Amino acid sequence: MKIRMIIRNLYKAVCFMCISLIVINSCFCSVNASEKSDGNNIQLMLKAYKAKKYNKARKYAKKVKLKQESAVSNMTDEVKRAYLDKVNKYIEQKGVYSNDWDLFSEYVWDYYLTDIDNDKTPELLILYGSCEADARYDVFTYKEGRIKKVGYIGGGHTVLCSYPNHNGILCLSGWGGYESISIIKIKDNKIKTVKYGSHACAKAVGGDDKYVTDSLKGLKSHVEYYDSGDAKVDLSVFD
Repeated sequence: MKIRMIIRNLYKAVCFMCISLIVINSCFCSVNASEKSDGNNIQLMLKAYKAKKYNKARKYAKKVKLKQESAVSNMTDEVKRAYLDKVNKYIEQKGVYSNDWDLFSEYVWDYYLTDIDNDKTPELLILYGSCEADARYDVFTYKEGRIKKVGYIGGGHTVLCSYPNHNGILCLSGWGGYESISIIKIKDNKIKTVKYGSHACAKAVGGDDKYVTDSLKGLKSHVEYYDSGDAKVDLSVFD
């Protein structure tokens, strides 16, 4: 009787483990499939944009669904600690926005995580400035056990978008009826910006007043702004 009970319990335990592995593998495959699909749709969007087929480019841009990259979800504890320390230092030095902030002082607007060089470890981008004119992203990577600054990207009127399974991310700029798309890469531990294309979209110059880049989802924000004018930084991604 006892032997039968032991065998039954072992059977249940094995079944539970198998089901758990199937669920975990399913989630992992789903994320990878989503990243592959998003990467393909971005490629098709860029191809259409280059050919000046902006409605077609907008259609592919709307298909991009990725919310968080697997490289971000799978950060090691060492990377988390290094990036958390860097974000906290920027906040200590510059602060975050509040209702009584001095309009001429820099403050941290947000921070982002994305795998720019496709090495399965995300880079850290910290956005700060006093206004759109001087806003910039400082970019950090984690290599050989340490964090290193590799450069910066202009942040005025821009949105950054991940480019899954490819070397680089997209920098989308749109303002005053004009937009441009650049691909940001890391080469020899330095930021390299390659302008991909641009076009005037204002009706005054023959456009349709629609930015193709409005259809693309930007990187996940980690700062919440309230109606009161105050802001709160979310650091839970490093838990």
